[in-house]
Amino acid sequence: MAFPVSPEPYAGPGAASSPSGVGTPSGKTQIAAEKDPPILSVADAQHLAAESQYRKVTRESIEAKIAQVQYLTNETMTICVITMANGYRQVGTAAPAHPGNFNKEVGRTYAFEDAFRSLWRLEGYLLCEQLAITPPALFPPASAQTQSISTPPREADR
Repeated sequence: MAFPVSPEPYAGPGAASSPSGVGTPSGKTQIAAEKDPPILSVADAQHLAAESQYRKVTRESIEAKIAQVQYLTNETMTICVITMANGYRQVGTAAPAHPGNFNKEVGRTYAFEDAFRSLWRLEGYLLCEQLAITPPALFPPASAQTQSISTPPREADR
């Protein structure tokens, strides 16, 4: 399936299309190149994100869905396969730049984190989908419910 190519930013289904674009008062989406590093440290950013009252994907919500973790290792490479409760498998890899730096436990840690980061993006997409199709009244802020997200019931379960 080919997607149409458009010089205008995609505004979503049913959105009014404007020849001047979307995103800013001028109508054009602005992307600024900045030289300065972020002001917040990763730890500070994580702390601020944890304080948010809105629904979000958390490390704990993803870990609760993991059914199995397997590792494959050869002389210089580690592969991690995370199997989720629904059967989906995500693969992560790790390998040192020089074979002399190979450490099995370091490789396992990095390969797991590589796979886990990919799961985080997928879980974020799933949450966005849930929020988009569910009336806001059914999704109160995270402070009013548990932080984990759940998969909507399958058609056969309804």
